Amino acid sequence: MSQNPEHAPDADASAPPQVTLLFAHGGGFCKQIWDPIIHQLQDSPLLHGKATEYLAFDFPFHGANRDESVTPAVMFDTPTSPRVTHPGNAWLTWGPAAVLEQVQALRRMQDENKLPRTKLIGVGHSMGAASLWNTEAQFPGTFDGLSYRFFAAFDRASLAAYLASLYCGKPLLLTEDEFARVQCSVVLLGGSRSRLFAHPYFAKMVAALPQLYSLAEPIAGASHAMVLEKPNESAAEVVAALEKMLIV
Repeated sequence: MSQNPEHAPDADASAPPQVTLLFAHGGGFCKQIWDPIIHQLQDSPLLHGKATEYLAFDFPFHGANRDESVTPAVMFDTPTSPRVTHPGNAWLTWGPAAVLEQVQALRRMQDENKLPRTKLIGVGHSMGAASLWNTEAQFPGTFDGLSYRFFAAFDRASLAAYLASLYCGKPLLLTEDEFARVQCSVVLLGGSRSRLFAHPYFAKMVAALPQLYSLAEPIAGASHAMVLEKPNESAAEVVAALEKMLIV
């Protein structure tokens, strides 16, 4: 399990954590993008001095897991729309698998050391958010709460187009039944400058499943990359989401 060593405990080291926050980065980034946000969370009135664990990890083909052993192949089946094939395309498979691996390693460590199982909250950006969501849909009850950062800036069709263009792979399209399978609170957030933000679409989902989903106000002046543009505001929204989840 990859835990950033720069993140010092913000509570009595002898006290086992009560809550674990698992951070999943977006495509093309690495776990270190969460550092400023994690530092803000540690200093927040809600979490300061609380027994909280902060875990961030690198997805396959990202960060410390960068892998150039396979050469991408460019396909020209359609001359005006070349496609790239590479194992990195299969993010719908390795993304949730990487998330589940982190969760299983966490639970295994806790059980082997006879520690209480912490409440587990996932915080994800873009591909990371999609992977958290996909994991919870496949294995309901994995998380006690999810805060989807920036992925909420896409409606379903736009998200599919964005991810397909980025990875040249299959898009994530959860069905209505899969939306309803999650067993934890989910907070959705986007940036006000995102040209792909579709508040009406998510509002309908929130209206249909208010016990599961809530839609935060967009962060003013932020785009899809708000984790880099406005880390302080992003951290504040994470804290607001945690307050709603009553995790502390």
